[in-house]
Amino acid sequence: MAKEPGSPLRLRPVDMRFAYGEASSRPSPAAYETLLHDLLQGDATLFMRSDQVQAARQLLMPIIEAWEANPVPDFPNYLAGNWGPEAAERLVARDGRAWLTPSQWHPRDTSEPAATGDR
Repeated sequence: MAKEPGSPLRLRPVDMRFAYGEASSRPSPAAYETLLHDLLQGDATLFMRSDQVQAARQLLMPIIEAWEANPVPDFPNYLAGNWGPEAAERLVARDGRAWLTPSQWHPRDTSEPAATGDR
């Protein structure tokens, strides 16, 4: 299921390999447009409640603090906006496989994809 862009909240079945621009005749709203619209309308559907945020923080902060206190020197991290570390590519390549990536964005391209709403 995929959420139709915009409001109200509508779901419809889609293939797992799809682009919003092709799956819906409605244009995709600009970044944060839906959240700001919902905020102004008082619709909290897409927002977490404060008790959910606090529970998540209580659960995750000890893990984050442990990671910060004990960094792994050879952790295969990668830059934000990238498709992942080279180690992940090598891992699947051993079996003759490759990760699927959207055709609008090459796996090693760190630039933004075309503004089609297809993320």
